[in-house]
Amino acid sequence: LGLLRNDGSLLVQPIKRRITALDPSNVNIVDVGCGNGEAGALILSNFIMDKPNFRLRYIALDISWKMRTLAKTTVENRFNNDLEHKKVDIFSKGIDFEREPIMKRVWPYIKNKSSVNIFLFLGNTLGNYKYEAEQLFILRNISKAMSSTDYLIIGIEESLKQLPSSLISMYSNPLVIDFLSTALKLFHLEPSRPDKKGQGIIEPRIIHDKDIQVFFKFTESQTLRGLEEKDDICFSENDKIELAYSKRFVLVEVINSTLNLANLKIIGKTFINLSGAAVFLCSLKNRRGVI
Repeated sequence: LGLLRNDGSLLVQPIKRRITALDPSNVNIVDVGCGNGEAGALILSNFIMDKPNFRLRYIALDISWKMRTLAKTTVENRFNNDLEHKKVDIFSKGIDFEREPIMKRVWPYIKNKSSVNIFLFLGNTLGNYKYEAEQLFILRNISKAMSSTDYLIIGIEESLKQLPSSLISMYSNPLVIDFLSTALKLFHLEPSRPDKKGQGIIEPRIIHDKDIQVFFKFTESQTLRGLEEKDDICFSENDKIELAYSKRFVLVEVINSTLNLANLKIIGKTFINLSGAAVFLCSLKNRRGVI
């Protein structure tokens, strides 16, 4: 978010040069894995122009209904308070982009050949996947939805010699704990908090001196009930469930392997901060029409 606040205008300069000469009502921001919409709103702010007819479309894609609702609220509150001069038309689609074609969800919005479509894949969402094959599948899913005139803004975390301690300490933040506990709540499990005792704790650890793996560690024995007794799963104290994996990348390797294989290339400058967060703009490597 800090990078997008400080360098967002420079990041999107190549796009802005194009859209100023186009129909201003035909620009789509497709936020893949939108989360709470904060990153998407920062990108949107760089395209909001002081013209009465300027409208953007924001399409929030996420598997979580809660996250899509938050994203819609974030963007609505930021840009549409003036009911007579709303700046953004907001749409929301549920998608499991690990399995479903993104094109299928966004086609009704981006099918106009004269539109400029800006896909977002921010927040190191790519780092949620441990293996290159998984990362490649996701990026290909996005690139197959792009035409030769479209753009993709990606966020990743660069591999550092030593991770900042702040990256580990953030997993004690109540908001982060609440987000990580979403799936646990389906099984009536909650981590302990200062004001409430749960069945376990959130335990992050550093892997290979660069990645972060996050567990739910049981502090007492628990049995998760299945549909039948034979489906019950018994956990003992100190057993763990992996909740998240955050992979950090070597930027040169991402460019030379994963992006290249996904038919993507970086255009413009790559922006990196001291904690290793990086954000960059891509287009299709081989120009082609909409699939």
